[in-house]
Amino acid sequence: MLTRRILDVIADVLTLLALAVAGAGHMLPWVEIRVEQPEQKSEAAADAGQEKRPGRVDHYHHMSDRYRYEPVPIEFQIWHASRSGIALAAAAVLVGLSLVFRLGVIARKFLVLLMFASTAAAVAFQLMIYSPYPFTEAHRSLETSSLHELDGYFVAMIPSIIAGVLCTLRMGWTMTASAQPAAPRYDLLDKAPDGETA
Repeated sequence: MLTRRILDVIADVLTLLALAVAGAGHMLPWVEIRVEQPEQKSEAAADAGQEKRPGRVDHYHHMSDRYRYEPVPIEFQIWHASRSGIALAAAAVLVGLSLVFRLGVIARKFLVLLMFASTAAAVAFQLMIYSPYPFTEAHRSLETSSLHELDGYFVAMIPSIIAGVLCTLRMGWTMTASAQPAAPRYDLLDKAPDGETA
């Protein structure tokens, strides 16, 4: 019982650290938009119809010259980060409750399930930046563009995944805990302690 409690505290502390780092990642830029330059596109299309000559520079070998990066619309990141942030905040509150209060076995199982669900929801909202569905007007404006992830996105996503893994590991020993400790049993030849019968 003491060992399981120590494991709970260690898992809670590590989960809180991961959630704190993920929350900091929500304050950083997540993505940039890669938009193809129209003038470069038309020039490349015109060159594609001409016969390639020796010594001629192939424009398709310089794809990076045909694109420019623009700041992502703030509405796009806010739509994902706000929902993911709420899920992470809920997970942090649940982990705090687990640290402060000594709950029973049933209550702790329910709490761990909620912690896992919160972290899973946060990761899901973060991964939805790749979804093709136009949830908002900002999503529709990105249908013809491609996204380039920045460091802030990985600072938010990787710790969120780590927090989810920690919750999953904790479920392993929390869900297997029995609601009540088994009563001591004695063999017929053993002498039971005073006040107890064999």
